[in-house]
Amino acid sequence: MVGTPLESHPGEETYDLLRIPTPRQPQDSSECVRYAIWMVTHYIANEYPSEDVRSKVNPPKLGTIADFIEVGNGGWENIGQEPLTKLGAKIQGVNISLFSKYDADTTIRELTAPYLQKHLPCIVWMDRLMLKDQIRGEGPLHAMVVSGMGNERMTLHDPLKRSTDTFGIDKIDDAWDPEMNTALQVELSSTLSPVYREEA
Repeated sequence: MVGTPLESHPGEETYDLLRIPTPRQPQDSSECVRYAIWMVTHYIANEYPSEDVRSKVNPPKLGTIADFIEVGNGGWENIGQEPLTKLGAKIQGVNISLFSKYDADTTIRELTAPYLQKHLPCIVWMDRLMLKDQIRGEGPLHAMVVSGMGNERMTLHDPLKRSTDTFGIDKIDDAWDPEMNTALQVELSSTLSPVYREEA
């Protein structure tokens, strides 16, 4: 339903999830960042709980995202703020910012909680093998969308599997791009007002 940002967790968790659309990326491609951006922007344009916000966001097609975000066999190739700023101007209503640092002073909870409070997801890069099998440094980094969080667990929308996966927050923290803690933070433009979640 338009303007209904939350849905119940499909499992046993008691927290709600953002109603993120999940198209399936081709299994033999490295386009996860493009699909993750599509997921987040289409959520804001179609489900965000403010008609004013929804009406100002022009959700992009995957081809439009590809015009700005170059990918190769290793994933996103023109990593930087410039293509994100240009893409944000095309979409309108949102600003997309690159977050990365060489240390782990910021936890995944600290990064995502302020956005989830405003009904906004974040895109994070995860070491897939570390997340799944606790094998560090051998897996590809994969862009996933944080859609919900409880006291101990967090849920990610995965465009590769077209599904949600829930893990302990500590486990996600360990698998979050161990070198640079890379993420995309999606904010509303300064002329738009976010809707805050009610305290439980």
